[in-house]
Amino acid sequence: MVATLYADNENAFYIKSSYATFSTVWTYRADKIKIYYLAKGRVVDEITHETRSYLDEVSAVNTFEFDSCMQLDSEVIGYKVVFDDKVYEKRFPVDIACIRQQNYESSFFQKLVKDISKYQIWETQSN
Repeated sequence: MVATLYADNENAFYIKSSYATFSTVWTYRADKIKIYYLAKGRVVDEITHETRSYLDEVSAVNTFEFDSCMQLDSEVIGYKVVFDDKVYEKRFPVDIACIRQQNYESSFFQKLVKDISKYQIWETQSN
């Protein structure tokens, strides 16, 4: 799913868990975010919201900002984004609840975490 969205939109984001059989994948288009909820690798729901993309801010990311929430046996958040013909790809083993409580210098991370909360990207699956 991540590879398909990346091929179609030049960006894909995901959260997966080391302890559950569900995950969430999402992508941004010019004025939309499309969120896919998966269970056992199959799409069980998809939702689209109007929004503004912030992918142009990916190049300024300090990837160490998530370190305070690192947790090897919890969730993994990742992304793959093309900006200015360069590919940015990162994976972080973190506690999603922890990253949602932090403030970040990187506006990319601030907006990423805001979208996770605003669009209930993880809550829908973990409740």
